Amino acid sequence: MRYIDASIPLCAFFGEPKEKLEACRQIIKKIERGEEKARTSVFTVAEIVHVLMKRERPARIEEIIKLHVIDEIYSMDRHFDRFPGIRRLESV
Repeated sequence: MRYIDASIPLCAFFGEPKEKLEACRQIIKKIERGEEKARTSVFTVAEIVHVLMKRERPARIEEIIKLHVIDEIYSMDRHFDRFPGIRRLESV
C-alpha cells in the first residue's frame, strides 16, 4: 500500500514546485479513478489544512472542504465554526 504525503496534494493545488506539478496531478488522478490505491492519515490532512489556512482565504478553504463532501469535522479549533454548511464536532 502506498502513502500520500501532504506534499503531493499541496503541489497539485499550489503548482509548486512547477517541475513536479504534472506528476503530482497524475498521482491524484490515478487514485481518484481507482487505478492506484493509497492511504493517508489524519495528521497529513491536518498538515494540508494548516498550510491552506496560512496561504488561502477562509472562503477558499470552505470550498476545498466542500469539494471533498465534508459536512462535519472533528476539531477543537473554533475557526471551523465560521464555515456555513460545515458542522464542527468537539467530543474531547
